[in-house]
Amino acid sequence: HYTSFAMHIDTSSGERTLQGEGLKEAIAECRCVVGDVVSVRRTGKVKVPAIRQSDGTPIIKDGKPLMWDKWLWSISK
Repeated sequence: HYTSFAMHIDTSSGERTLQGEGLKEAIAECRCVVGDVVSVRRTGKVKVPAIRQSDGTPIIKDGKPLMWDKWLWSISK
């Protein structure tokens, strides 16, 4: 389980929805709010351990932690 965040953006070609676990940190770092004009980019991926939603413990498979991809984002005003 992981928590995904989303943002709706208006582009010249219409509305788009961006989502990913790392968006929360990028939005907080940028300090953007509804109505701001921003530039959003995915800058890469990192592996993060999958965790159980019920108790926050890592999911183990074949004796190793299960890893998922997490997008890294850059947002600027």
